[in-house]
Amino acid sequence: GSRGRGQALVVFLLGLVNRRSLLRRKAAKNLATFRIAEQQLHTTVINDAARAYENGLHVEK
Repeated sequence: GSRGRGQALVVFLLGLVNRRSLLRRKAAKNLATFRIAEQQLHTTVINDAARAYENGLHVEK
């Protein structure tokens, strides 16, 4: 039922949080690499968004 689905969601979210804290702990040992990876990911997301926006503008013209 919906209760089971809610429980599954909670378990999933807890797993995500645990994995993130594990990643963070690993990253703390290797912070420079983590920062670079994070920046690259951030830049990629921004570039993709900008490209999609530009493509949207071209489509409208």
